[in-house]
Amino acid sequence: MNAKLRHKLRRLTAGLIFVLLIFIFLVIVLWDAIVKTTPVGHASVLWHRFPVSAENSVGPLREGVHFIQPWDQFYTYDLRLQTRDHDFQVVSKDGLHFNISLTIRWLLFREKVVLLNQTMGPDYVNKLLVPKVGWAARRVVARYSAEALFTEKRTEVQELLYEMITSGSPENGIAAEPRANVTRMMSSSWLMS
Repeated sequence: MNAKLRHKLRRLTAGLIFVLLIFIFLVIVLWDAIVKTTPVGHASVLWHRFPVSAENSVGPLREGVHFIQPWDQFYTYDLRLQTRDHDFQVVSKDGLHFNISLTIRWLLFREKVVLLNQTMGPDYVNKLLVPKVGWAARRVVARYSAEALFTEKRTEVQELLYEMITSGSPENGIAAEPRANVTRMMSSSWLMS
């Protein structure tokens, strides 16, 4: 009887060791798919392929390590002040075509990251910011003559452009730099072509 019990324990132990080795192998192979890190100054959104609750998207997830299922998607967004330079072709009031180079600065709202991920995705800069700034630049520049843009109206154009771009921003989850820094936010250079 004692020999049978030992034999069964050996078989059970061997089976458990085999299962444990397979589990360790799977964890090593799937490590990059199940362990995600949200860096400092960022927020993440977790999208469940097979949702447990009524919502597919969970977030914003705070900084740190997160364990996810390997089939889910993990999106990370930078919440710090970001900057991007972009050139826009515009036409002045007197019909002159030229390029303006604008520096766009923005911040994402942590509480709006899930909505931004659902509606725009990670490429929100090219889908939302650049088109909105280009639209505003063309509308504002079309009100002024080329001479006014290069001389006395430059600051007025920058402030009008700032107002046009930032109106309605909280709804889309993106904010501009605080109002005190208007001149720094919309720094621009005008290039004739």
